[in-house]
Amino acid sequence: MTMKQRPLYLALAAGLATTSPSVVLAVPSTNCPQAVSNTITVPNGFTVVATETYGCSLTTGESIVVQTGGAIDFDQPAYGGELTFGLAGIFVPDGVSAGSVDIDGTVAIGDDNRRHGVFIGDGASLSGSIDVSGTITVSASASSSTGILARGDV
Repeated sequence: MTMKQRPLYLALAAGLATTSPSVVLAVPSTNCPQAVSNTITVPNGFTVVATETYGCSLTTGESIVVQTGGAIDFDQPAYGGELTFGLAGIFVPDGVSAGSVDIDGTVAIGDDNRRHGVFIGDGASLSGSIDVSGTITVSASASSSTGILARGDV
């Protein structure tokens, strides 16, 4: 009898199995851990790997916490039709009034241009603050990339 790996992976992603020290979730869109009580939590041992667009995109009233040992990793090449100001690990879309951003873990941006650790869009705002006690790492070879780009109000 052969066992499929997918149920184990889903169990790990859901936090139901404790035998693995870490879980990596690759997201092809704005998928991120689901908000609970308006807070997205990227827990210890969990990495969101952004592959095509923003790693975690906040909606109205949402906050995000990247816990110590948690990570958002964005190291993918640009694609045709990409916005001129780039993509981000954490994004507050244009016009959205979100909560706060708390990074105790890691947000890492690789060698690709126009990437940002945290990006606050045009007319967007945070009712709270951006608190970084962890790290936002941007490769020195990535031009036009920033740790935090605020085009809105913080």
